[in-house]
Amino acid sequence: MARRARSALIAAAIALIAATAAVADGLTAAEALADARAALAAGDFRNARATLRGLRSSFPTDPLVADAFTLDTAVALAEGDPLRARAFEARLAARYPRSRQTFAAALSVADWYYDRSDRTASLEYYLAAIGAHDGSPDRGGLDRALLRAAASESWLGGDERQARDHFRAVRPTTLAGADVEIYRSLRVRLAWERFDAGRLGLADANISALAVDGDDLWVGTWNGGTARWTLSAEVSSLFPNPAYPRAFEPTARRVWVATFEGLASYARASGRWSLVPELQEPSPAKVQALETVADDLYAGTLGDGLLRLRDGVWETVSDGGYPGRFVNCLTADAGRLLVGTMDLGLLVLDTRTGRFESLAARHPAFTARNVTTVLADRGRVWIGTYGEGLWLWEGGAIRRYGKDTGEIGDDWVLASCRVADGVWFGTFGAGASFIGDDGRWRRLGVADGLPSLDISAIAWRPPFLFLGTLGAGVCAYWEGADGPQL
Repeated sequence: MARRARSALIAAAIALIAATAAVADGLTAAEALADARAALAAGDFRNARATLRGLRSSFPTDPLVADAFTLDTAVALAEGDPLRARAFEARLAARYPRSRQTFAAALSVADWYYDRSDRTASLEYYLAAIGAHDGSPDRGGLDRALLRAAASESWLGGDERQARDHFRAVRPTTLAGADVEIYRSLRVRLAWERFDAGRLGLADANISALAVDGDDLWVGTWNGGTARWTLSAEVSSLFPNPAYPRAFEPTARRVWVATFEGLASYARASGRWSLVPELQEPSPAKVQALETVADDLYAGTLGDGLLRLRDGVWETVSDGGYPGRFVNCLTADAGRLLVGTMDLGLLVLDTRTGRFESLAARHPAFTARNVTTVLADRGRVWIGTYGEGLWLWEGGAIRRYGKDTGEIGDDWVLASCRVADGVWFGTFGAGASFIGDDGRWRRLGVADGLPSLDISAIAWRPPFLFLGTLGAGVCAYWEGADGPQL
């Protein structure tokens, strides 16, 4: 054994002397590095190591010394010696902390451990690689490091926020092979952030309304009060009253809140709540929807029709039998107010003349009576109904989408929201459906990480889509997870 060990040492010394002599005999640093790479590729690890030592000895100040350390790391890993590889990576990190070479060395060590299912060690070096990346063109390597760091953090039960941040930094188009499947799997966990009743401080996880208001997200529940979630600070302000919010309408001076016990307002300057006395007598109005048009505030109620606040005076808005007593939803659209009713379908109010027109009268093909959400969308109108699917009114045409035609998963459509590249719809029983501006449909459901298939409210503040659910609070979906491979 001793004789064999001495023979190995002698052979290594001879190789080192030969390699050093070769460098001394006129090889440049670049040529020596190329020879070492060739030796590594041929499996001649001893010669590769000797050549790299010779390079560092003969050209101690050459910039290629950093590349030599990186290649030394690769040689050590090829020989199954991670401790030596880690030592070379540490020397690189000390001398060249943010560099292409340190990034490559740390990534190779991380990949070596990852391939052997050592999550703890691989995470250490993926984090080192991420920290060493200097903006070089190896985006694929960086995305692999980010993805696998997120996976390891998630699997190890570590910092969920850091795992989410790493996942959200990945560009999925650069991924290949098994990493694509890992990305899809992680998306179910890390593309989402839950705001359940406990986190918001609310007594009810059944969401009735959402509204983005600058840096705040207003959250209303069916029976558990109101919360204002400050997005940047991640702090919730709880307001037990109004207890039964149904809609929010933020304005410059106040936030109006439709409730089943009248109309409340939150004064921004003082932070005080008040109830509108006119909507309290003789009994509180069941206010369901709010919309501001110019300087007027419209309030849709269940039982008292459509009301309007104009010049400080509340009045009932009606034209013959329209809009009836039961108004579910409102939206302004270029000088008109779209009024979704519980029993008369969709009505269009000319806010200048005060005259109503029924969509069904103009388009008899529109047969829905109970309109639950309406969205004015760049010259067209989306109409969600309770049990009769989703309708698109565009110009002189009306078209229905439904569960039977395959575009949406359920005919009960409760919410709608325009985002940058399309429109989202919340359904009662089939999650969220999306139509892109390119005309393509897709859905989000339980398999995608959605904790409830009942979506009652939707709001958007890039890059997050907020989905209010029945039973699971609010879910924030990171839009960056919608890569072309997914």
